[in-house]
Amino acid sequence: MKYIVLSIFLFVVNLLYSTYALRTSNMYSEKLRRLQKERDTHLLLSSRIESLVGYKSLQEFAKVHGFKPVDWGDVSFLQETSGTTR
Repeated sequence: MKYIVLSIFLFVVNLLYSTYALRTSNMYSEKLRRLQKERDTHLLLSSRIESLVGYKSLQEFAKVHGFKPVDWGDVSFLQETSGTTR
């Protein structure tokens, strides 16, 4: 009798743990699907922004035409108005 009660108890515990494991697995797989969808949306939006803004093509155009970035230490007007010198 003692073994029957113990086996029924272990069976119930196993069922409860299996339910928990399945629920947790489903939750993680749903989060993974959502993450993949968000990643795809992010990549799509970033490529669309890139095509609208054209930053890379603008950067290449600037390099070809000899654009030199501004060194803010050489700009005396900004140093006079801000009150700080570099």
